[in-house]
Amino acid sequence: MSLAAKAQAAAAKAIGKLGAIGTLTYPVRTYDEGTSSAGSATTTVAVRIAGPVQETKRYIDAGMATVVAATFYVEARDLAQEPSAGDRISLSGRTWSVVAVETIGTQGVAAVYRCDVGEVVDG
Repeated sequence: MSLAAKAQAAAAKAIGKLGAIGTLTYPVRTYDEGTSSAGSATTTVAVRIAGPVQETKRYIDAGMATVVAATFYVEARDLAQEPSAGDRISLSGRTWSVVAVETIGTQGVAAVYRCDVGEVVDG
């Protein structure tokens, strides 16, 4: 088993013990060749996540304390697309908007995405 595969397995095990199943919603760009028109839609996928976690000192040190409310750790294995700013995470009836993402992994393979989020109050 490669080092990257071991890192993914360890991340999956840790998040499996500490986390829950939530959803990640991200935009998908579309293009209709027949009409030459572009559009967009959203895709929602189930993800295994741990959080929300408060990392206030890290938020302040990074200068983002005013927009970041919490952090989620999203299991990277089986995700077709990396989370990015503007995506949404939902868990237990609450929704957060992703502000920043850090990829954690080895050998160019993501094991976990650390998603700093702000809570969405009205939808």
